[in-house]
Amino acid sequence: KIERRLRIKRRVRKVVSGTANRPRMSVFRSNKQISVQLIDDVAGTTLAAASSLEIASQCAGKNKIDQAALVGEAIAKKAIELIKDNDSILIGSGTTASALARFLNPSDNKLTVITPALRVAIELCNKPNIEVLQLGGLIRPNSSSVAGQYAMRILDEISCGIVFLGVDGIDLDFGITISNLTEATLNQKMIATSQKVVILADSSKFGRRGLGKICNIEDVDYIVTDSNISSKYINALEESGLKVVIA
Repeated sequence: KIERRLRIKRRVRKVVSGTANRPRMSVFRSNKQISVQLIDDVAGTTLAAASSLEIASQCAGKNKIDQAALVGEAIAKKAIELIKDNDSILIGSGTTASALARFLNPSDNKLTVITPALRVAIELCNKPNIEVLQLGGLIRPNSSSVAGQYAMRILDEISCGIVFLGVDGIDLDFGITISNLTEATLNQKMIATSQKVVILADSSKFGRRGLGKICNIEDVDYIVTDSNISSKYINALEESGLKVVIA
């Protein structure tokens, strides 16, 4: 074991100095799987190994993430059409909200955007015809968004045309929810500050409940979602008075 450790140490020194030979790749089939190994012949060790199932699983996971991002971008682009002649909007936190900010480029009218989300503010801060009012308070690491009384106090003094909120759950009986209680309180205040409420949610959010309720279904004016939403939800939601917009 000591001799083997010494060989590995010498190999590491050569890798660092750039004088080491390249590792050898070995591919073989067993149990209807293809396995790949990266072998260091000098140190006598296997540097890395993976089966075809592991590789396929990683690729499938990446494809799922990429697909969700594309859906979120489509929802964001469709939501921008609802801004129209409004001169001030609120944008919440989340990946779809950030996408909305990324695609937002008003060409004629000036637009003021109020947001608790740092990522949204960064997307918008250098764009022409957009003024950004960043709400203050403690920044939550998981969402890069502020929450608390400082943000609430600013909202006490303003009014805006539309609020755009990403959510974690839409339940016909319980209402609209997110997973964080602290941000739920701020979202409630953002809704009270706005004349119109737009929810950004892909079809996977329907029939689910998050921890913190932000409003009832009847408090929402628009839900922007993707084409995979069930007709059952569309009918029930529109019967309650809101408009479902398909991206």
